[in-house]
Amino acid sequence: MSENTAITVENLTKVYRLYDSPSLRLKEALNPFGTCYHKDFYALSGVSFEIRKGETVGIIGRNGTGKSTLLKIITGVIAPTSGKVTVSGRISALLELGAGFNPLISGLENIYFNGTLIGFSKEEIDAKLDDILAFADIGDFIHQPVQTYSSGMFIRLAFAVAVHAEPEILIVDEALSVGDLMFQAKCMDRIKSMMEAGVTTLFVTHSMESVNTLCNRAIMLDGGKIFTEGKPQVVTLQYYQLLREQEHAAQESKKMGHTKEAQDEKYRKIKEEIQVKDQQEDYRYGTGGARITDFDLLNGANQQVPVVRCGEKFKVRMAVEFLAEVRNPCFGLIISNVAGQNLLSVHTYHDGNVTFPPQKPGDVLEVELETSMLLNPGNYLVSIGVSDVRTLGDFTSLDARKNICKIEVYGKEHHHGIIHHQPAVRIVGPQAPELCLNQLQELFCSWNAERLGISEAESRERYEKSWNVLPGGHKGAAYREFGATSHEIYSVFWSDSKSEMFQACKMHEYLHLLRMIAYSKPSWPQDHVIIRELLKLPSVSIIDYGCGMAQSSMALAQRLKAQGKNVRLTLVDIPSIVTDFLTWTTSKLGLDASFAGCTGDTPLPELPGCDLVIATEVFEHIHEPVEAFRVLDAALAPGGFVVTDVSDHAEEFMHVTPNLAPLRDEIEKLGYDALEENRIFRKMRD
Repeated sequence: MSENTAITVENLTKVYRLYDSPSLRLKEALNPFGTCYHKDFYALSGVSFEIRKGETVGIIGRNGTGKSTLLKIITGVIAPTSGKVTVSGRISALLELGAGFNPLISGLENIYFNGTLIGFSKEEIDAKLDDILAFADIGDFIHQPVQTYSSGMFIRLAFAVAVHAEPEILIVDEALSVGDLMFQAKCMDRIKSMMEAGVTTLFVTHSMESVNTLCNRAIMLDGGKIFTEGKPQVVTLQYYQLLREQEHAAQESKKMGHTKEAQDEKYRKIKEEIQVKDQQEDYRYGTGGARITDFDLLNGANQQVPVVRCGEKFKVRMAVEFLAEVRNPCFGLIISNVAGQNLLSVHTYHDGNVTFPPQKPGDVLEVELETSMLLNPGNYLVSIGVSDVRTLGDFTSLDARKNICKIEVYGKEHHHGIIHHQPAVRIVGPQAPELCLNQLQELFCSWNAERLGISEAESRERYEKSWNVLPGGHKGAAYREFGATSHEIYSVFWSDSKSEMFQACKMHEYLHLLRMIAYSKPSWPQDHVIIRELLKLPSVSIIDYGCGMAQSSMALAQRLKAQGKNVRLTLVDIPSIVTDFLTWTTSKLGLDASFAGCTGDTPLPELPGCDLVIATEVFEHIHEPVEAFRVLDAALAPGGFVVTDVSDHAEEFMHVTPNLAPLRDEIEKLGYDALEENRIFRKMRD
């Protein structure tokens, strides 16, 4: 046994004698001829492995496969029939309830009793007593006999003693499943801290997530023998497959009328196939009644890249060829972390409300599973599968491909936890602050009060209620996502023609109005080149063309008017509800404003001459941006300015021309000087 080895198990076997009745046990004991009346049951048979110091190993397997027997032999509770166990280091063990405790004496006396068995002196136990009592937290029951304890109280005391024994090897046998949720979390935190401190840990559990999360290695027992060992993420998948295949074999035998011998033989062959699976992360299993022949992972822009933004929709497309008759095919997608914990899933039987037609051999079905990425940034694994479902819990895996590819999630600089969400945080009650409104929001509330015949206070209250419906209010990511979803719902009823898409956009106008007034009017510094040049003119004409709220043009008009200039505003492509609001608003602000309406057939009406064109958030939304700019150019006086954004835009809802390279070329051909790249231009030709 090397210095780095904590536990060595060599060819370990444990045999129990089983008798059909107690009388046969007595008969065998008294028989002078040594006649055998028992059957040998091998709880363990030829088990060998090593556990290195500091390693965390999970022992898994079905009930009755020898897991608890193995731990009892390692801890010295029972002796093996043959074989050898060598342990290097002090062991502290949590086996089944009652092990190592005297039920007739008090919990306090049991602390000293256990401590003495481990090898501590009374003085050493005295020094640890307060910590043990605080961790167990069972109050005055510590002075009562242990036989009066509930199972939860017992495990509290047993675990507190075990972890304060300063073990070099900690052995746990499913005992923590008894305690309450908060105590389980407390115990897991302590186990993790002990593991980080280098304590060798060996535990039996039926929680595969615990094995995947905590363990460096997993050992699976079946029939008293080691079935497989290796990476926890692979061994747990083999365990799941073994359970499913056993059930599938039983179902098929019942359906086909197979004998028990035939069923056992089929199951034996399946076990052999599972046992020889290698330790690769891409793990595949199933009956073979169908086969996933191709798959694609697509982000929100339908790009085949394994990278998705938080909150963005993504999808998996798979092509499935059926090799057998399948009555009710269903399809699934699972996103898991590297520890094998399933974090996000789509299952067509549970989630999709889609019934797929029966499939026969040779059929090929293409399926698309779509959902939103609700995980925080990180690297995750994708698994997909197809099965034949009969009821909620009764199904046959046809082809399951675990960890088939990786997916990277991005989009947040700082985050906590694994779930991506958009929380709403606010102060309520007397100290709750009022929503701070900008000038346009204040005007909107006043306009609504006048329009609806309600008080200013009620109008403001309604606005705040609308603002608080979604996290982040009208300009948050949730509101924008809602707008994109609503547009996706209604825009499908129009073709991509100019006139009909124009109507689709109009349906979006009230949502757009609430979002746009949430942004404050921009400031125009006195030394801005546009301010300096426009102040030289006797009067100023401004055209605002776009889908915004004319914040820039109104702010500029107010500034120029305050300095004695006559300013005329022409607002173009303003939806009707916004026109009503802006007509009222410009009147209140004392601005000379007129409106040039657009239609689907006439996206740009005849425009008056002007000294400045403000056209932000517009060209990416129209089909012929070059044609639109030419109309604006014809109205702009020599030396006039264009404030816009002709950089390329992301492909998203309402962006019908995200690539504006042709427009940038046209602006250069028309002789404009770029004062700020892609944003501010001056017309230099006569």
